[in-house]
Amino acid sequence: MAYFISPWFLLLMELDAFGDLRAGASWLAVLVGVAAMALGVLPALAPLLASLAAIGLMVGYDLTERRMREVRAELEARRASTAAAGRA
Repeated sequence: MAYFISPWFLLLMELDAFGDLRAGASWLAVLVGVAAMALGVLPALAPLLASLAAIGLMVGYDLTERRMREVRAELEARRASTAAAGRA
């Protein structure tokens, strides 16, 4: 397990974790940032936010069974008129 974690830890440290420390951040802030990256908390935020945005958009999308029947009837009418025009 240490063999797998060590290269990733070194890579994360190289991604400027010590730069924050040189800029005046505390050791605790640096270690929390590295731990968050190592555990996948920060990379998981993008899909989480995208999912929440999709849920928010779908809440206002009103699609009842009645509206689905109307849409289906419209599509069948278009197909029938297209098929009739293709035969003529």
